[in-house]
Amino acid sequence: MRNRKIIIPFMLFLLFFLVVGLYGQVRAAEFSANIKEQYGESIRSGMIYVYDSVYCMDIFEQEGEVRVVVDEHAGKTTVIPLSKGEYLVLDIDDRLSIMNDPFQSYKYQAAHGEEKHIGIDTVNGYECDKFVVSISGKEVITEWVAKKLDFPVKIVIHSEPERVMTLSNIKEGTVDKAVFTIPEGFTERKNPNKQPAEPSGESTKSEH
Repeated sequence: MRNRKIIIPFMLFLLFFLVVGLYGQVRAAEFSANIKEQYGESIRSGMIYVYDSVYCMDIFEQEGEVRVVVDEHAGKTTVIPLSKGEYLVLDIDDRLSIMNDPFQSYKYQAAHGEEKHIGIDTVNGYECDKFVVSISGKEVITEWVAKKLDFPVKIVIHSEPERVMTLSNIKEGTVDKAVFTIPEGFTERKNPNKQPAEPSGESTKSEH
């Protein structure tokens, strides 16, 4: 009986960590927000929608609205110029994918550099962990991750001039899942120039 009493709590203990291991990477938060990226005098803006391991950025540019859907679980980025009726599917670490996505740019740089937690800060009312990535002793990118959302709300790429991405007007709650799907009638365009990204800090100027 004694051994059985010991085994049952131990099995529950293992089950707890199994569940955490399986689901720990899934974000609890579901939200939408305004997104703005400034690079010198150039400003791009739009909306972002986040659900579990998928997020969608609708960015308004001179050529029209561009939708970027990122599925971190599948490791794929889908770039959809909405006015062209076509879409392009990329590996999440493809150079073109990284250039269209400051969030994956940070992860890519962190994987190839030295990441350091440098404190706690507040951005738009959210308490954030602040991280910086250095490569060859030079700071290349800084990120503020909102604790409640488990998602970055500000990223600064230390290029010349600096490239700054911020989220504002954050609305927690259910988002329309239709934004994560390819519009009906759109055709896939192949990527003839697939290139691996290079860690540098220069990474989010949109190309499509």
